[in-house]
Amino acid sequence: MTLKLKNKSDNLITMKRTMTATEVARNFSEVLDAVEAGDEITITRGNKPVAVLGEAKAVPNSIALKAAMREHYKKYGFITQDEADEMIAQIRADRDADLSMEADFWKN
Repeated sequence: MTLKLKNKSDNLITMKRTMTATEVARNFSEVLDAVEAGDEITITRGNKPVAVLGEAKAVPNSIALKAAMREHYKKYGFITQDEADEMIAQIRADRDADLSMEADFWKN
């Protein structure tokens, strides 16, 4: 399969393609050009889809954090404020102990 894409398209239509992993490897630069132009490529291995290659989209940290927290709460549930305070105190104590050991190490 040869990709012949010279310019970015100015239309809003994106192309979806399927390519084997071997085709992608052999034409990687052209594949990246196509993805940059807005195409989406499904990569297959043994006639099974294994990945979808599409344009990277920047996600603000706040949105990524919100999604991570939602997954965390879904998996582990919520904790009380007292539990959170205990965890924070333990983290700070561990950090202070590590800093103390590091300071002692550099003194000797």
